[in-house]
Amino acid sequence: MDEQYDLLRIKEMAHEIGVLADKILSGYRTPISELGLSSRAQNALTRGKVEYVEQLMKLSEDDLLRFRGMGEKTLNEIMGAIKH
Repeated sequence: MDEQYDLLRIKEMAHEIGVLADKILSGYRTPISELGLSSRAQNALTRGKVEYVEQLMKLSEDDLLRFRGMGEKTLNEIMGAIKH
């Protein structure tokens, strides 16, 4: 009887973890257009073929600085937007 209860509780916990993981990951699937960036920052990311926060998170600051129109000020704006 206790083993069945433990198994049921483990299944419930696994489901809860999955739901939580989906909530966390959904933030990374956010289009960059929803970050409220300036036109300059939005355009630089678009030229760099970055459409989602998930893609943005995989890039280093050096990678971003290689995009046309990306400077320190724009980089700081983007980094600030993804930290919130």
